Amino acid sequence: MIQALSNPAAPGSNLPLPAASAFVRRAVGLGLAGCALGWVVQSLVLATTRPTGLGFVALGLLPLHVGGAAGVCVELLRTSPWRSWAQRCGFGRPTAAAAVRVLGTLLWLGGLVSAVHWASAALCRLVGLESAPSPLLTVLATATGGGVLVAAFVVLLWAPLVEEVLFRFLLPEALAAARVAYAGAWSALVFALAHGVPAYIPGLLLLGLTLQHLRRQHGGLWAPILAHGLYNAFSLAGWLYLARPT
Repeated sequence: MIQALSNPAAPGSNLPLPAASAFVRRAVGLGLAGCALGWVVQSLVLATTRPTGLGFVALGLLPLHVGGAAGVCVELLRTSPWRSWAQRCGFGRPTAAAAVRVLGTLLWLGGLVSAVHWASAALCRLVGLESAPSPLLTVLATATGGGVLVAAFVVLLWAPLVEEVLFRFLLPEALAAARVAYAGAWSALVFALAHGVPAYIPGLLLLGLTLQHLRRQHGGLWAPILAHGLYNAFSLAGWLYLARPT
């Protein structure tokens, strides 16, 4: 684990760090610019209205997901043919045996992260901090029709894909290229803070560290994307079950 956090590049990766650094730096720069623009738009909208349902989902995606993804896409379009995009983003090649190991990891990871969430939420309540569920989960619990489908797509597919490219590839590679020690750990911390819910930070930090380890262990992003998506699915199912009317 310590080795993975010190050097985020997966062994046998098709995109070793020295060759990737220029691409990563430009993609991170464009992604940060997109995030900054998104935060400006978000602040202006929130200053005048409080969107709900699909409007809230769209607004919540602007700062991080859309801005970061746009930066990556601009750099991919500028430098690479579409057939090489997966390789450029460090996806690697999945295997059935590794997929089974990823599923095994989820069996203990889900319970451990849930326990950390419960403990940190209790601590937040004790000191008077907000410990409400993720806004997207609230949308899923209260929306109908298209709102449910859009929010489910975000939680189960879009967020795992975009967040893993941003937090398990671009950010740790950029930090490592800048010779920052424990780049994967810092990226996992940013991942936890970006969700904006104090009670979630310890559990999401643990999740981020584990996803970084999966990236290195299995040679690419497909493993953490799979684990992230399944973790979100299990968490969503559990949260909706507990939140159902009695």
